[in-house]
Amino acid sequence: MPRKYISPQNTKAIIDVAKMGWPLWMKLKGLDVEVVGSGLQRYEEVRDSRLMICPNHPSETDAEVLFGLSRMVRDEFCFLTAHEIFHGSRGLNRELLPRLGCYSVERGTKDVAAFKTTRDILISNHHKIVGFPEGEISHLNDVVMPLERGLIQMGFSAMDKLQSAVERRSVKILPVAVKYYLSSDVSKQISQTLSQIENEFELCEIRSSSLADRAKRAMLSAVSRLEIRFGMSVIPSTNLDIRMVNLRWAILERVADRLGVCCPRFERQVDCAHMLQSLLCDIYFHGKVPVALAAIELRGLYRDLLTVIDLIALEDSFVGKPFETISDEQIWDIIRILRLITFRKRVRPRKQTVLLMIGEPIVLYDFYDLYQSSRASAVSEAIKHLSNQLTSMLNELDNVFRSK
Repeated sequence: MPRKYISPQNTKAIIDVAKMGWPLWMKLKGLDVEVVGSGLQRYEEVRDSRLMICPNHPSETDAEVLFGLSRMVRDEFCFLTAHEIFHGSRGLNRELLPRLGCYSVERGTKDVAAFKTTRDILISNHHKIVGFPEGEISHLNDVVMPLERGLIQMGFSAMDKLQSAVERRSVKILPVAVKYYLSSDVSKQISQTLSQIENEFELCEIRSSSLADRAKRAMLSAVSRLEIRFGMSVIPSTNLDIRMVNLRWAILERVADRLGVCCPRFERQVDCAHMLQSLLCDIYFHGKVPVALAAIELRGLYRDLLTVIDLIALEDSFVGKPFETISDEQIWDIIRILRLITFRKRVRPRKQTVLLMIGEPIVLYDFYDLYQSSRASAVSEAIKHLSNQLTSMLNELDNVFRSK
């Protein structure tokens, strides 16, 4: 039985109150949000377009930051939101988020309801849609994770419906780069958090070691502990990237086995994790818990799947790269992920600057001839353009921040 679809309600009074309180909410979270350059003017140029706003997804606060963008541009957004998010905050999310324009999508499945809602919103052009094409929080400031195809496919589907013999109307993808910067020296906070992780792994802290060396050692210890936990041999001489791939498959297979299903060998491990997350949520939220599985174990299995996703982020951004040259922001990214893997607890610096850069719109009609002959190729080309823009803008934001 599929989970009940949650549709967007966009209650104007609640949205207006939330927008009024947004600056205070950001201040309480220690976030100073700014759209750089001519971003707001660029948005004005596409205001009347059928628009899918596609940011990268480095932090759990990204949706709140993008809600603030809707306040800055005085426009109304709808947010594609993972279904399990609606069950958080003791039921408050289920009541509040739809009224703020959020609607549910089941990751790892073909969610027909979310697909149809997205297409209908784009066709009606009453709201802009915000979707995170990475499909998951990356916890990374500098890296764009491989993008999911579903969001772009929704855009093409809407555009297909809009075509007529008289008029050629398009859907546009608006890339938005989101990057968090440490507003003050947090080396002390980094060192303290590293000490907590080192104590957990019973590592003897070497005071003369650099923060980068300590972070690398903690990462290796985290991988070794997980290998032992999931019944694998710890072979330090094996390349770390190979160890992490094998470790992730071991975790995925253990979760699938406990759920009584075969572990699908998708090309991307994150797709397998999303499929198992969706299955776990169906079991947990519908109360269809197998006799052998208690609710507490289901939550543990879900945390294991989050660990898989965190390990993917670690490998994509730091494995095989020189630690000697990484910045404090990158060390902070490593520590955030390690703390999640070790304690499943988030850590946030006391104050951050969040910069948004709005990119050049990607006009899906430019790919329409290709779409008619090969839909998969058209989606791949659009994804490549989006990923390249996001990556380029993230690099450009460093220059903007340094010039402040």
